[in-house]
Amino acid sequence: MKHEAVSHLITDKNGIYIDATLGYGGHTRQILADTTEDSQVYAIDKDIEAIEFNQKELIKREEVYP
Repeated sequence: MKHEAVSHLITDKNGIYIDATLGYGGHTRQILADTTEDSQVYAIDKDIEAIEFNQKELIKREEVYP
């Protein structure tokens, strides 16, 4: 389901994308998977637990910064 939802949003594999509901990062990870290293993906959330979880999980990718 994530791939289907995200595939409709990706209009440019080198584009800039914002995930304003980061949650546990599922859609953000799918956006990262479906775009190139030249894209920019910004993910935000008001839930500090979600942010802390993703800082541990997404930071494993060298191109992801907290």
